[in-house]
Amino acid sequence: MEAANEQCAAVQGNYRDGRGDIATITQERCHINIQMLWDNETGNVTLGGYMFGDMFHVKEFHSMGAAETPGTIKFADGAIWHRMSDEEAEALSIPKAGGANYDGIFVDTNGKQVTVNQTGCHLQVSMWWNEQLGNVLVEGHVSRGTMHLRGLDDGERSQFGIYFGPSKHWTKIGAMTLIETSSKARTLDEPLAVRQQKPMKPYNFLDIRPLLR
Repeated sequence: MEAANEQCAAVQGNYRDGRGDIATITQERCHINIQMLWDNETGNVTLGGYMFGDMFHVKEFHSMGAAETPGTIKFADGAIWHRMSDEEAEALSIPKAGGANYDGIFVDTNGKQVTVNQTGCHLQVSMWWNEQLGNVLVEGHVSRGTMHLRGLDDGERSQFGIYFGPSKHWTKIGAMTLIETSSKARTLDEPLAVRQQKPMKPYNFLDIRPLLR
């Protein structure tokens, strides 16, 4: 048994669960959080639990587990989780905190600015909701690579930002200004004659920031 303190075993780390999928356990004293794939329909979830000595308890699980030997959790239903080595986790590009990094400034499908602040796996998102509510602060969390925000469909990282489904995408503002990003998106839908026109003088992003509020 590895001692996290005098009362419970230390089980933090990345594991292969009984199905071979990756589960990440973080631990603070005897409280644990598990990020894992629940099933294909539900997707990635984050579950809370507790260690009682060597006993591993998560209320959503059908059976309790036991950390009998370092790096192994055995469950009463016969499932066994094996902890992965640091080298194996690094080779699979598993984030150290267990969740992907979504921190940054984005532009939503309607051209509104979205600011994502991430601390560990916790998210605070400042975004435009609707005409009635205006800008709101939405809380959520990251479980593995999935963004969970209240009131929104789950998001996944994409090549250019965050993908929420066929009709909703947040584009991350990197080296390009917001105007340049919008121009590139507009070009895809414009006829060739329009594309060949001289481009407009770009605006400084700071000058148009009030328009996003």
